[in-house]
Amino acid sequence: MALSQAYLEWEKKTEQRGIQQARLEDLLDTLEVLFGSVPSDLRDLLQTRDSEQLRSLHREALRCQDVDTFRTLLDA
Repeated sequence: MALSQAYLEWEKKTEQRGIQQARLEDLLDTLEVLFGSVPSDLRDLLQTRDSEQLRSLHREALRCQDVDTFRTLLDA
């Protein structure tokens, strides 16, 4: 029973990491299309965000005029 519970927890964490990674990649792709290359410090900041934050930031990125405006969202 304990092994099954441990496996289920591992599976859930692995799935969450996969979703987070996919959302990060989608956001970075969007930023590159909109603004060109993404500075490495901005990439580093985004990697610390959870899945829901990345989802929200992705939506907000579509409304930003430039990368500096997007960067201000990270400080909010």
